[in-house]
Amino acid sequence: MNIDKIFKKWCNNYKEELIDSLRSFENNNLNELIEFLKDATNTWNYSGILDEIIDSYIDINYYSLRKWSVDNYEYIENAMNEFGMPEKFEWHKIIQMGQYLYYSEKIYEAIDDMIEHIKDNYKV
Repeated sequence: MNIDKIFKKWCNNYKEELIDSLRSFENNNLNELIEFLKDATNTWNYSGILDEIIDSYIDINYYSLRKWSVDNYEYIENAMNEFGMPEKFEWHKIIQMGQYLYYSEKIYEAIDDMIEHIKDNYKV
């Protein structure tokens, strides 16, 4: 799944919240918008919203997990290092931990790309 699909799903899930937040910026102050996105990312992270989005991408089908693991083993290794090994070794759970790291990285990249797009295409 590419970053565009992740961002589109994220926007669709939180469209109303985003629209309300964007309407609140006075005089289209884009610096304020950029700060909002940075702050909102932290708020959404602490409130669990980003976790919900990320969780919605994690495969539950064993075949899909195995297929994903072939090209993304570095995320699986990183997950084992970051989260540790579960008490009971379950390969599919470990792959899911790798997917969690992968999609976490992608959602933050999508937000950073949006901020860069604003900076590059609008007078900030």
